Amino acid sequence: MATVNFKLAKGKADLTKVYIRLRDSGIDLEVPTHILVQRSHWNQNKQQVRNVAASDSYREKVNKKLSDIAKKAIDELPNIGNKFPDKDWLKDILLECEGKPKRSALKEHVYLGDYGRIYAEESVHRFNKQGEPISERTTLDYHNTVNKLEAFEKLYKTKIALLEADFSFHRQFVQYLRKVEKLGANTIGGQIANIKAFLRHAFVNKVPVHPAFLSQEFNAPSAKTNDPYFNVNDLKTIFNHKLPKDGYLDNARDWLVISCWTGLRVSDLLHLTPKDINKFGFIDICAVKTGIDVAIPLHPMVKDILAKRDGQFPRSLSDQKYNDYIKELCQEIGFDEPCKGGKMVDVNKDQKGKAIWRKISGIYPKYELITSHIGRRSFATNHYGLLDNLTIMKITGHKSEAQFLKYIKLTPKEHADRLAAKWKELYEKETFERAA
Repeated sequence: MATVNFKLAKGKADLTKVYIRLRDSGIDLEVPTHILVQRSHWNQNKQQVRNVAASDSYREKVNKKLSDIAKKAIDELPNIGNKFPDKDWLKDILLECEGKPKRSALKEHVYLGDYGRIYAEESVHRFNKQGEPISERTTLDYHNTVNKLEAFEKLYKTKIALLEADFSFHRQFVQYLRKVEKLGANTIGGQIANIKAFLRHAFVNKVPVHPAFLSQEFNAPSAKTNDPYFNVNDLKTIFNHKLPKDGYLDNARDWLVISCWTGLRVSDLLHLTPKDINKFGFIDICAVKTGIDVAIPLHPMVKDILAKRDGQFPRSLSDQKYNDYIKELCQEIGFDEPCKGGKMVDVNKDQKGKAIWRKISGIYPKYELITSHIGRRSFATNHYGLLDNLTIMKITGHKSEAQFLKYIKLTPKEHADRLAAKWKELYEKETFERAA
């Protein structure tokens, strides 16, 4: 008699997938479901979510799904006929229970946009390389790529099949994103990377695709950015600039200084409270975007700001107002030297008359290029070479060194100045005489 069992994926992660195992005479199949549960809420003996208060929000729904899956698998087994059931068959059962097309049915979705939409919808059940669920932001990014593809198809009155996603399509789509959507190289690169993800997924699932995506010519464009940062002297200028006490610019200035000495993202920065400082005097938080625990010592400038405010952080404000105020602050201070960079510009209107904003590269006064992200760039750049990269990355929360190095904004002259200063430190007291 066929039996169905459920268990959790191996590992220590609390949020984890449930696996299904189907056994019968000569059959033993095990595959992951799309169901995620908290490990601490799982009852392995009953093979369902425990009846505890913490699981109230999802327990009943998940347990019913598991029951439905088990019944469906056992009911469908006798209907398979002469075909021997395999893992793909069991995965199709799971997809049916989710109300989604079978894997075999995916082959009918020969159009890139259709396949990409299915991929985007199913991404909520995937995990990244670190074993963490794909973020909502990534899922939205996949949907955004499909939207761009559909707009491309509508403009050119075409429909791109998986087998038509060749080099010609690649060139035309990149040109469309550049000329019509007016996207920058790095944003276009992200769109092409998503297209390649759709095609790669189809390829490994044996859905016929054009092989062009496997070539280096089917590349994701990228460009070096010229975003500004504040060096230590700039930060001293900002810190010492006279402003009306506790006015909106003083408040924004203090947040900006804290940002540059902590490297925090704005989503973490503007929500800091005294409770986030631990007994060792470190800022100790879990980053909103990555879920990584971060501990950061307080720089003397940050300590001075907290002392000025009787141990309190500056007043909270919205991301948009913070960005507006620090531009105004930097204009008042005099950061107006011409700089290469990109700023958001209203380039067009959509069908509803809403402004379409794009980052346009050019030469602008430095203050116009200042955004909340300058804090992370300044922190990473000012500590680069003074500390090992791993230490800086542990504070900034970067997961890869390649990602971290994109934040380093030293010019060739600044690199040379650092080398000259290091040589002076090492060899100032030494004399070098040529042998006779």
